[in-house]
Amino acid sequence: MKNALVAVVRSPIVPFGPAIHGAYLTNRSAMKSTRSASLRTLFVVAALAVAGGVPLLRAQGDLPYDKATSYLTIGPSFAGGASVSLEPPQGNKVAPSFGFRFGADMAYPLTSSIGGTFLLGYESRAVRLRSLEDPDVYSSSRVGYMAIMPGFQFGAFWIGMNFGLPLGGSVTRKAGQNADEISRDMTDTEYDKVDVTLEPRIGTVIRVHDDQNGWVGITLNGGLTLNEFFDMGDVPSAARDIVGNYQTASMHLGLTYQFAIPGTAR
Repeated sequence: MKNALVAVVRSPIVPFGPAIHGAYLTNRSAMKSTRSASLRTLFVVAALAVAGGVPLLRAQGDLPYDKATSYLTIGPSFAGGASVSLEPPQGNKVAPSFGFRFGADMAYPLTSSIGGTFLLGYESRAVRLRSLEDPDVYSSSRVGYMAIMPGFQFGAFWIGMNFGLPLGGSVTRKAGQNADEISRDMTDTEYDKVDVTLEPRIGTVIRVHDDQNGWVGITLNGGLTLNEFFDMGDVPSAARDIVGNYQTASMHLGLTYQFAIPGTAR
């Protein structure tokens, strides 16, 4: 059985993770597709509510303090970076992939030096593998998530937890130098094996501007998922050293601009 698994992992058919445990799949695709559609709807509604609600709230009162960080603040953010899986399947190597996140950030000062933060947005990350024998044989499995990230800030130090709920995925692969690169949506079987993201993150928020109306901050943070990119729970333990470790590490550098909400001063 171990030799058969090696043969599957080394084949150019990707993503590798779902191919490994095709024999163990249970049919959850219909339920997951319905859940993804509901999450996409919720994400759009939340984004519209934030976009329309901030100007309305700001019009309701004055801002007696001269620093926006004395209030509940909310505004857009964007961060770009990279993600990489920890260990590749046998016969392959991992490669970093571009990742990004955007959404609405919120912050509230609990004390003069401690604050609570919250992000609701969209995140894209990928697992990329490349053959050790042929650099023109590679695959990339990319998933978009609804990102929910509460956290705490202690001065410039920040710590949080990223919860990623899958919204959809795609696969890009190339089978050799003379082959075309092919990109397509994940099949139901492949997408059914994509897991949620549970990721502690740590980093810094450096405020570069803070006045009565709002503040601007540079964000830098990284994390390591507690679980794997693919649900690998039904892979035999004897095969774990063959199929690799799909936990992902990521790092993001970004910018946030948050408006002060009148009447919310600490």
